[in-house]
Amino acid sequence: MQIKTTLQYPFNPDYEFRTKLVRLDFSKEMEKDMEKGKGFFIKEPQALNKALKSSDSIYSDKYMKTLQDPDAFTDKYSCECGATQGLDFAGMTCDICHTEVKYVGDDFEIFGWIKLKEPYVIIHPNLYKSLETYFGVSTLAMMIEPNIELNENGLPMTAYDKKLQAQKVKRRFSKKKSKVDTTFAGIGMMQLHDRFDEILEYFHGKNKTKKLDYYQDILDNKDKIFIHAIPVYSTGLRPFKTEGGRFTFEGTNAIFQIMAKLAAKVNQDSLAIYNIPKYRNSLLWDLQERYNALYKECEAILSGKKGNIRLLIGGRCNFTSRSIITPDPTLRINQVKLPYHGLMELLQQTIVNILTKSYSISYSQAYMMWYRGQIKEDPRLYKIIDNLIKANDGINVLINRNQ
Repeated sequence: MQIKTTLQYPFNPDYEFRTKLVRLDFSKEMEKDMEKGKGFFIKEPQALNKALKSSDSIYSDKYMKTLQDPDAFTDKYSCECGATQGLDFAGMTCDICHTEVKYVGDDFEIFGWIKLKEPYVIIHPNLYKSLETYFGVSTLAMMIEPNIELNENGLPMTAYDKKLQAQKVKRRFSKKKSKVDTTFAGIGMMQLHDRFDEILEYFHGKNKTKKLDYYQDILDNKDKIFIHAIPVYSTGLRPFKTEGGRFTFEGTNAIFQIMAKLAAKVNQDSLAIYNIPKYRNSLLWDLQERYNALYKECEAILSGKKGNIRLLIGGRCNFTSRSIITPDPTLRINQVKLPYHGLMELLQQTIVNILTKSYSISYSQAYMMWYRGQIKEDPRLYKIIDNLIKANDGINVLINRNQ
């Protein structure tokens, strides 16, 4: 779904701030990155002790150089084409692109791409949520997850089959139960892709007037639902470190590593055994599950009070304070009672100005008086605040309760 958020703070009739979140077409984004030299293909990961040296792994030095690289941080100074890099060349002109070598810092627009060969696809993780809502969580899962092979005792044969069985049982006994439509159960990812129009119209006829907004959203983004390109963002946002023979990394790296391996297996279709539909659908289903888990992990990293977005753009405005809101029947509807320390924060500049004029002291001295008055109540500052309230028949304040 598209989310439009209009922000008008501080209020200015001449400006309007608008943020619009849209889904990207990963195939087009991959092509753009390749054309601009901002992208590269990620191949099958090597053994862990070698992967960190590979320029085609999820830990590639094409993202950015670190202390572990022999030419650490040379990419911080670069020309536009990247052929000439390093502090030693700062101010010089590149012989290839004829641009000056200057400080460029870290480039977070570099993306690695895990690419599936045609015709193999998985579902865009954000649109997967829309399909879950429209088709039903269990219904969509039954379409793409492989069939379970049972032994002579009717039990799952392999660890992989046991994993499938456990997920089905978990859905069956989940608190949020939904009716399962088995019309297209077990068709697999490839048939879901090939028969998508047929399946969508079937559920549209079944839902009739229900979930029309999701139906329209799916129609509007139908060309983005199935993808064969998976973006892997910069190592600057998913750090790793090798120290003392120990390898530590941020959690999303483990998911990316498995996804790269699964994609490599999907692309190995030279032998007939690899083209068996069940084998292929099992790999694609597993890859889809990993991508959904990665998407959920990224949401957790970004959202919430401790999320990166809140940490980056959040913060307190000047001349504001936080207090606990409690009822007081002795107050009128247009009155509030604020604590001493809250008023000290709100009236900081006013108090400092009064102190400089009343005691003929510098602003730094007045600020120190105010600072000490915050730590321990000062009768002089209390009197200043009291006089400000009485002289102005109260002080205007704006109360806000975040939802």
